[in-house]
Amino acid sequence: YIPCMNIHMALWNQYGIYMPWHQNQDQNTDMKIDKQEAYSYLEFLRLKVFQTYDINEAKRSLVTAGDKRRPFSEIGIEFDLKPHKYFSFSARNRYDVYDGWREMNYDLKLEDWRGDMLTLGYRYEINRIEQINLGIKALITKNLIAHYELRRDELNTRKMENTIGITYYSQCWSLGFDFSEDDDDSRFMVRIGFTGLGGLGTVSYTHLTLPTKR
Repeated sequence: YIPCMNIHMALWNQYGIYMPWHQNQDQNTDMKIDKQEAYSYLEFLRLKVFQTYDINEAKRSLVTAGDKRRPFSEIGIEFDLKPHKYFSFSARNRYDVYDGWREMNYDLKLEDWRGDMLTLGYRYEINRIEQINLGIKALITKNLIAHYELRRDELNTRKMENTIGITYYSQCWSLGFDFSEDDDDSRFMVRIGFTGLGGLGTVSYTHLTLPTKR
């Protein structure tokens, strides 16, 4: 029984490719294999495209001369690529078949065996957001990590964040120094963190605001 309400017919497409990686248990690698299985699988490519079709909208009577039926919803696109454990790329987009692109999101991530990391992101939503994000993390030593973050608003042509810093990690505490600036001011920050206090760890920030040169 289907109640006489809004009825939609969904058009759904989903594709997936899985690449098997085989590793002998007696080889010296960092890939752990289940004793019950001979293969470890990595989902290196995933594509999902979905859209709905509104039957009621397709049959709707036109009210005015300029009125148009729009039975197709926006097309959703999800794309994930990970050909290697140290490289990944993803996209989350929405496309309006009547008005064009509504939303675009892209993320790129590069890592290495030490934990160094580079992330690059792009965010776009029509008439609302157009933003570029960049992040870099570099391990100077086992306990000393440098980082850099950039966030830029391309829609309004302004710098949202530009931060460079360094953090020292001990077993129970961490100490970091950051210098951050945007289009309004510049800040120097000292970060102190405590861990291992039964879940009651705290992080405190102190900062000095400097005038921005005009």
